[in-house]
Amino acid sequence: MTVIEETAALLRSLRDVWDEETVDELDHALQSAARALEDDADDELVLAAALHDLAHSPLCDASAVAGHDMAAMDWLTPRFGERVGWLAGAHVAAKRYLVATEPGYGATLSQTSVLSLRAQGGAGTDGALVAHPWWTDALRLRRYDDAAKDPTATGATIEDVLTIKPYAVRTALDGILDGLVEGAAFPPERELAARFEVARETIRQALQELLVEGRIERRGRGTVVSKPKLVQPLSLKSYTEGAVRMGRKPGRLLITWEDVEASTELAAALEVADGEAVMHLERVLLADGQRIGLESSYLPKHRFGHFTETFDPTTSLYAAIRAGGVRFGSAVERVETVLASPREAGLLESTTAMPMLRLNRRSLDTEDRPIEVVRSLYRGDRVAFEAMLTDRD
Repeated sequence: MTVIEETAALLRSLRDVWDEETVDELDHALQSAARALEDDADDELVLAAALHDLAHSPLCDASAVAGHDMAAMDWLTPRFGERVGWLAGAHVAAKRYLVATEPGYGATLSQTSVLSLRAQGGAGTDGALVAHPWWTDALRLRRYDDAAKDPTATGATIEDVLTIKPYAVRTALDGILDGLVEGAAFPPERELAARFEVARETIRQALQELLVEGRIERRGRGTVVSKPKLVQPLSLKSYTEGAVRMGRKPGRLLITWEDVEASTELAAALEVADGEAVMHLERVLLADGQRIGLESSYLPKHRFGHFTETFDPTTSLYAAIRAGGVRFGSAVERVETVLASPREAGLLESTTAMPMLRLNRRSLDTEDRPIEVVRSLYRGDRVAFEAMLTDRD
């Protein structure tokens, strides 16, 4: 039985199970889900709202009812992830907290909730729970719970709750990935669709998300677990330094090395005359042999023209610039998300549908003279960037 089938069976089993006097447990579950949907709750919170009282089901161990909050956490966590389980498991603590801290809240509770409150320890707060980053959503779930005991109210349907299929599939795929090592084969689309009893399009969507995140990659006709993304610093360090810092082997493939006439915009950035020849160097950046970026650098020839005879384009450009006595002083860099052109996608062995990170940088030396203008394009599935931020005068 798949997780979706198991969840549907559990919900259906709540029909004619009475804990409250006004609604049975199925209506209570579906009203809770409806209140969450009306509040624009995310999928995880909707799931937790619908299933927080699942221990009342005859399909569960009868002894679990007394500790039904923890029983819900134990059932939900391995199926839908830590946050869904935690939120469902916190709904009793949220009631105790609101009774202790919100004047008049206790008077709004149903008679069943008042009686159960006594068995649950009465009003009280738990500092560790209150400090948890998900606590605010636990309080939201509690209010959905309280509002889900009206025999005249409209609830969601089981089908509404089960529209979280894509989320459930994605959670299950994350679980499969957690058990695999780098380079291991990932199950094919057809097999996954059969295992989870969903359309192949649902599997395809989840796999595309994993591809974009860089957790899996295509290799031949199959799919394998990817290496971790290369994390590059946003700084005046070279690509080489960032790759080496992560234990990766940097490399470069020369695509173009030519002189081009500077456009008005490029001439202004490099402080040369319009139409003056500048050096253009285009290279594919590699990490452990994988193509991760495409870098186009423009340099003023009056400063770096000698590179045509002295510079090896398979090595670090920044190292060569520094070796010539030039010190980097500052740079302005803009980062944005783009899609690659067909040519760029081909050079990066990617597709035009894969999101890319584009960096545009203008670097100056310590005397504020232009060194370079560079446009870099990085595969979003293989590279991430980080920056250190400080608040200093």
